[in-house]
Amino acid sequence: MQFLKPDYKKLSDEDLMAMLLKKNQLAFEELYLRYSKKLFSYFYRMLNRNKDKAKDFLHDLFLKIIEKPQLFDPARSFSPWFYSLAFNMCKNEYKKIKIRDDYSASYASSVNSTDKFIDDDLDLNSFIRELYLHLEDVDNDHRSAFLLRYGNNLSIKEIAETMDCPEGTVKSRLYYTIKYLSDKLTIYKPEKNI
Repeated sequence: MQFLKPDYKKLSDEDLMAMLLKKNQLAFEELYLRYSKKLFSYFYRMLNRNKDKAKDFLHDLFLKIIEKPQLFDPARSFSPWFYSLAFNMCKNEYKKIKIRDDYSASYASSVNSTDKFIDDDLDLNSFIRELYLHLEDVDNDHRSAFLLRYGNNLSIKEIAETMDCPEGTVKSRLYYTIKYLSDKLTIYKPEKNI
């Protein structure tokens, strides 16, 4: 009797973690393929667009699950658990170096003043650049909730689990972040024809 190899792409994240506990390299590779781009993007935005630091954090996060896969509680969903690890890594980084204060001064001096004057030919890249520029002004919890929801497509419930807070808190953070961004990005709102 010949044993068939599992189709790793069809396995759930939780099944892959169970296989990782048994030192299955292919299970790890599949998890890496599923999450590396999303988490790199999350770290990149949360760590003030520092590509090297984002790569380091991404590698450290995956190293954690290689070294200690038993930390995963099979009773939980993998995705919120994994994002909570990423969220906590960022939170610890903020505490360690007070990144927000240091970043505000350095980023303000690096922004090209011509970015403030946008002509009528607004394109998606300038909108995204402005969006993330203003997103840096909100506190870390609000920014993280926004990025987890709109950058990583996590549900409200998953974000609440990731950030270890009530769903209502997540909804509130999203509401106020969207309101703030909407106020800051009024130049991108189409004019209403009367």
